[in-house]
Amino acid sequence: MDVRGGGGAAEGGGAAEGGGAAAAGGSAAAGPSAGQESSTEVRVQKVTDAARRWAKSVVRIIQTTMNGKKKAVVGIGNAVVVYARKDMSFFVTCAHIFGNSTDIALIRLYGGKKDYLVDQIHYRNGDLDLLLFSVKKCPLLECPPFSMTSLRHFDYVAILGYSGPSFNLNQRREELLLVSAPTILPGRICTEPFREDIAGMYQIKFYNSCSAGVGISGSPLFNEDGVVVGIHSGADNLKRDASSATTLQQLLRTWLEIAEEEGDQTIEQLVGKVYENMKGTSKKKR
Repeated sequence: MDVRGGGGAAEGGGAAEGGGAAAAGGSAAAGPSAGQESSTEVRVQKVTDAARRWAKSVVRIIQTTMNGKKKAVVGIGNAVVVYARKDMSFFVTCAHIFGNSTDIALIRLYGGKKDYLVDQIHYRNGDLDLLLFSVKKCPLLECPPFSMTSLRHFDYVAILGYSGPSFNLNQRREELLLVSAPTILPGRICTEPFREDIAGMYQIKFYNSCSAGVGISGSPLFNEDGVVVGIHSGADNLKRDASSATTLQQLLRTWLEIAEEEGDQTIEQLVGKVYENMKGTSKKKR
């Protein structure tokens, strides 16, 4: 289960980042200008607001197992809705979140207390850490748009996902705290986003009160236009990595054997084909 998504304020940089005041008798050339600082604040606020718009489209994944006669939470993560109908909804997340097949996976919606059972895993790619699953008869959620274009170095982005801080029940045991609303973690893409056409890299800026990042894996990564550009996978020192939306799109096209001449199709359209195939198969069995 996800233990890689976390970090504290020191990881993403702090007030010292970008320079400071000039030394006595010197110039302020080493630090950013007032205009640059103002522009950064505006951009960070813009991407934060763009992500917040989709808070109800992200769900928490809860994995449980039976501990004697009691149900215990053994792992958490996030997923974003990509296709929704009254009878079934589809979500994208990270493959590593679904570990032991004997564990029961549930989703919990924004502010909700009712859990919905994960019905089926349709597609899994362990190398790129992506997974598509469905849930039956959960409330209809609005699907955010997914990018079909390349990312750019230094683009402003924001993770939107439920963190999983823990608290001490006693000296021997800790328990995960299942918060009811997602956290927004803004930042910028900090390396060239495509290395061999796989996951991009981006840096977290802790311009919020989030105290931990455990459980953030599977969260969507939004740009300033409120478009999903990637799925958050994990953390390595000061960087966070994500599989890009365009990578997900291409994986689904390959899996569904969509020919090039059929043209570009959105992720929602591609997952819609999975749904229609399931409906068709169901009708044949009757």
